[in-house]
Amino acid sequence: MVLSKTAQIEEHKRARAELFYQGVHDIQLAYRQRLSRMLSEVDGGTVTIVQFLIMRRVEVEGPQTIGTLAAWNQVTPATMSPIIDKLERRGFAFRQQHLSDKRTYRVHLTEEGSQLVRKLNERWKQEMAPSFMALTGREQIRILELLDKVKQHIQAADEDGWN
Repeated sequence: MVLSKTAQIEEHKRARAELFYQGVHDIQLAYRQRLSRMLSEVDGGTVTIVQFLIMRRVEVEGPQTIGTLAAWNQVTPATMSPIIDKLERRGFAFRQQHLSDKRTYRVHLTEEGSQLVRKLNERWKQEMAPSFMALTGREQIRILELLDKVKQHIQAADEDGWN
């Protein structure tokens, strides 16, 4: 069976989309493996990737409610609470009652938690910079533009619903 020109183009687009998906998956896996190794080296592996990412979000975005952190991680607040409990026991975080809404508590980082996040962020930048710096200046600009375009499309599709 011979495909029409339009069908051939669509087939090529689907094949490239599959390659894109695989590439993103591979980068995500490499990222998680590197981050896991760094956590082991810096903190002896006592902080999980999920715990670190939560701490990083609180460091960057400021104090967060359990519900906000749960929604961000796509889990229930009941699942998020034990994670925060562990961070509190380790001395990396604490909960504080919200001033204007006494029913809610916000998760804050302790100074030790903030220091760990800053230390890992700096280490991450040092270790990952060579991967980006291996690209030419033009390639760096182009990949940043393309990543932004993909991000914008994903956000727009998320707002509009996937068509």
